[in-house]
Amino acid sequence: MYITDSQNGGFMSHSIAQTRQQLSALIDLAQTTPQVITRRNTPVAVLVSNDYFERTVPAVQPKLSFYEEFLAIRERYSPFDDEGFDLQFQIEKDSMQLQHSSTSSS
Repeated sequence: MYITDSQNGGFMSHSIAQTRQQLSALIDLAQTTPQVITRRNTPVAVLVSNDYFERTVPAVQPKLSFYEEFLAIRERYSPFDDEGFDLQFQIEKDSMQLQHSSTSSS
């Protein structure tokens, strides 16, 4: 039993039990349109063709690693002061050490 659900973007939805029984048929259907798999009438997964997956995944993956993004932001906002981050860190570290030593000696 296939249910077309406007809540799922008009894609056909199938229960997990139906999916188990008719996996081969659902794979065939997924070649043309995504198939929504539900558990207790709540969407839990979507079966899509490999072609659709390969076209879609690069669109949502970041192009740069976290570290590369960090370096780009650092360069953008601090292009002339490469030591600014290190200097601020050292000031805060020295301040914390002074506070710690003054409370320890008391």
